[in-house]
Amino acid sequence: MNKLNFNRMLIVSILIALVSFYFLGERHGIEKQLVKQQKLQQQLQKNIDDAEKQYQQKLAQVNSEKQQWFELANKQSLELANSNIKLNALKEQLRKDISNAVQKDKDYSNDCHLLGTNSLHIYNRALGYSDSD
Repeated sequence: MNKLNFNRMLIVSILIALVSFYFLGERHGIEKQLVKQQKLQQQLQKNIDDAEKQYQQKLAQVNSEKQQWFELANKQSLELANSNIKLNALKEQLRKDISNAVQKDKDYSNDCHLLGTNSLHIYNRALGYSDSD
């Protein structure tokens, strides 16, 4: 009976050892998997942080370029508006000058289909020639 008890105790001890090894192995596997998962999460977070940093840099660059284009567009708009104001003033002055020149030419000449001296001066100025006689 002593030997039977010893065998039973040996079998129980072996079973306890096997169950213990199983649970220790399972626990070790879980811990190993958790460590691996943490490393993957850290790598993922690093990738996200790097992508965010690149995005912020690109966004800053694009905003800077956008601001430069906006400033250029505003400058050109102002220049165009000023040019249009000057052009309209010159056009209005030219209308007045033409009307006055035609009236003066009519006053000094009986033939109203030809260019008179006054009209010729305006014509020359419009073409960029000297306005002298």
